Amino acid sequence: MGSLAVGDNAGRDVTAYQYQIEAINKWLEQQSNRFREIATPIRPKVEWRSAADIPVDFVAAQARAADIAIIARGHLRTDPYYALDPGAALLTMGRPVLTVPPGIEALQAQRIVIAWKDTREARRAVREALPLLREAREVFVIKASDDGSESQAQKHVDDVAGYLVRHRVIVAAKSVERIQTTAAAELIRAAQTGCGQLLMFR
Repeated sequence: MGSLAVGDNAGRDVTAYQYQIEAINKWLEQQSNRFREIATPIRPKVEWRSAADIPVDFVAAQARAADIAIIARGHLRTDPYYALDPGAALLTMGRPVLTVPPGIEALQAQRIVIAWKDTREARRAVREALPLLREAREVFVIKASDDGSESQAQKHVDDVAGYLVRHRVIVAAKSVERIQTTAAAELIRAAQTGCGQLLMFR
């Protein structure tokens, strides 16, 4: 972040800016200590990276050392200097992004649902998620289908399931859900009632 102060208030503006940076760095240090207290007993080899920087730019730069980015999903401030925009991060990081809903304290992902849509983005998402999918106890593949297209939808689901099995992923079930309301609503309903927890890969 840069600062340009012009006029009679220049000295005061620069001092206020420096104070703000010092406060941010102090807060980051406190968060670092808290993170290490929680994470180190579980996984000794952890690393904390932080900086008083534009969130999207900083996270995108650090993603070069990561396999996957996990971002909390919820109401965020719109100011790009104070909040991370998951969409902007996804477009700049070049890494798969997993968004996690509020209230999640642990992420085991033993049961994963793939809500399939036959697009380039979905194919990339499944391939990039293979390391996580291999660790799951069971994976479900489901697809929402319009009336009259169930046979084609089933072919898509069968192909995806076969691809996953060839890559040593345990596919527990596959299904095609007829759309009664919206595709999104049917996929979420199927995941909640028949397939366990739903993880959306963006």
